[in-house]
Amino acid sequence: MTTVVEPAAPQLGCALPPLHILAFDPRDLPPGRRPGVPAADLAEYHAQLAVLRRAAAEGDTAQFAATATAAAMLQTRTRPRPVVQRLAQRLLLWGAIGIQAEQDSSLLGLLYDPQAPDLEDRVIRSRNGLARLGIRRTWRIDAG
Repeated sequence: MTTVVEPAAPQLGCALPPLHILAFDPRDLPPGRRPGVPAADLAEYHAQLAVLRRAAAEGDTAQFAATATAAAMLQTRTRPRPVVQRLAQRLLLWGAIGIQAEQDSSLLGLLYDPQAPDLEDRVIRSRNGLARLGIRRTWRIDAG
């Protein structure tokens, strides 16, 4: 079942660009507390947020996904999440165009261009790959 999400993303100030998201809760991640964020990382995060806002406003799915992936990788500096690095290594193989990582939860998602003609095949490859990593519960979300 696919969930359709239309509301604006609060931090972006506008609706998301067209995206198909395969979300999951990787149970191998400890909830833990988030350590302090170094000033350099915070500045980089704010720069990424500006790019995300612009990509969302312009409906630029590819730029949004690339920046979301960079933000997910930045988060791993202060909140180690080994699964994020594993996902980043498999993006092209699975057909995803990016990674979405919630800062304050363990929720992760793989991002896809919803216009890709082989979207179903990409999602199936990703689900099979996630299952090999031990992640079996997933949710599909359409945004934008």
